[in-house]
Amino acid sequence: MVEPANQEQREVRSGGTAARKSVNISPPTCTLHHYISCTEFDIQCAFEVSLPLLTSYGESLALGAVPRLLRSERITPIYKGGSRGEAKNYRPIALTSNFIKTLEKIIVSKITTFLESSNQLNKGQHSIRWGRSCLSQLLAHHERIVSALETNTMLDVIYLDFAKAFDKVDHGVLLHKLRYLGISGRLGFWTSEFLTNRTQFVAVGGACSDVSSVVSGIPQGSVLGPLLFLIHIHDIDHDITHSTITSFADDTRISRTINNQDDAVLLQKHFDTIYNMAFKNNKFEHLTYNTNSSAQPTTSYTAPDGSPINNPSKVQDLGVCFSSDATFSAHIATTAKKAHSQLGWILRTFHTRDPYPMLTLYKSLVVRLLEHCCQLWSPWIPGNIRALEAVQRSFTSRIIV
Repeated sequence: MVEPANQEQREVRSGGTAARKSVNISPPTCTLHHYISCTEFDIQCAFEVSLPLLTSYGESLALGAVPRLLRSERITPIYKGGSRGEAKNYRPIALTSNFIKTLEKIIVSKITTFLESSNQLNKGQHSIRWGRSCLSQLLAHHERIVSALETNTMLDVIYLDFAKAFDKVDHGVLLHKLRYLGISGRLGFWTSEFLTNRTQFVAVGGACSDVSSVVSGIPQGSVLGPLLFLIHIHDIDHDITHSTITSFADDTRISRTINNQDDAVLLQKHFDTIYNMAFKNNKFEHLTYNTNSSAQPTTSYTAPDGSPINNPSKVQDLGVCFSSDATFSAHIATTAKKAHSQLGWILRTFHTRDPYPMLTLYKSLVVRLLEHCCQLWSPWIPGNIRALEAVQRSFTSRIIV
């Protein structure tokens, strides 16, 4: 099943039958330098280091081994929000060697091609997949909402946000799933070496902690990590029928049309199944879409600890505010407010009013807020249009022409 490093043979399962699949995991020498673009040194010497790197990568893959130095991580905590005195409010970003990242890029490209061609990735997952994005995820979800409302059917959606999802991945379970999908042989050994026996230390303000061993999780900040996480949760909808599960990385939602209380009971059952098979967390929200609340059943759902799941009138979903009335007026109002706030910061911080620097700041800091998934929530109500146009008018009136 295993050939030399430049020709990895894998046995894959598809529809209960075994098939042979060949995946080339070593790029040609003449193109390797296109992968090397991480630091100024790498950019200047990309072509020159291509051959020695190719030799090193070939040895690493042939032996199924990763040097210990390349399995060491410098952790930089990134503040997410909340109290700065609590460690849970920081995201641990792993800074690893640029040279191992180059090899990860190559491996990710080959594994992704293999999994996509054999249709083994979860169809509801939209993160880091070709032709899919945050926008495609939201468009598909909104289409389900509109389809339900057009038939006067109620739709319930429960949102889950897996807490510390990347940090809780069990290496043994992940490696078993890799083998099941056909990623075995030398590449399987290499992936095992990449994940296990890692060390890390935390660097904050010029001070470093002691080095400690990593016993679980996928390194955040690595190139291969997000793909490994997708593989880990690719079977999240196993044995779940009639309810729809969609994900963008670890942001997951489960939805179901509700015609009676039995449908609500099934949605609760499917929610419990996801909770038990995935990562435990305490962040849940429930949003109901309906056209005639008096003629449709009242539904409520409970968290695993027995507490009721919060049922707000609007939910923030991948940066877009979804409201129970299936409109985006609340999102547009929030977006306009954020844009005005960002515009005010620009005008307070920078004294110049010359067009070039001001337009650069406006496009970099304000337009990105106004255009995030705008294909989904593009306004048609005159009041919403005026709210967004007011941001640009406020900006252009202050530019010196």
